[in-house]
Amino acid sequence: RWNFVLIVGNGLLGQNMSFFIKVLLGDFSRQL
Repeated sequence: RWNFVLIVGNGLLGQNMSFFIKVLLGDFSRQL
């Protein structure tokens, strides 16, 4: 059960990080 929670948590964290990085790269490219 704990492994399942870790997998789901890592999946959500990965999605949030990729979205956050896309937003950061978008803002950075706009400032260039």
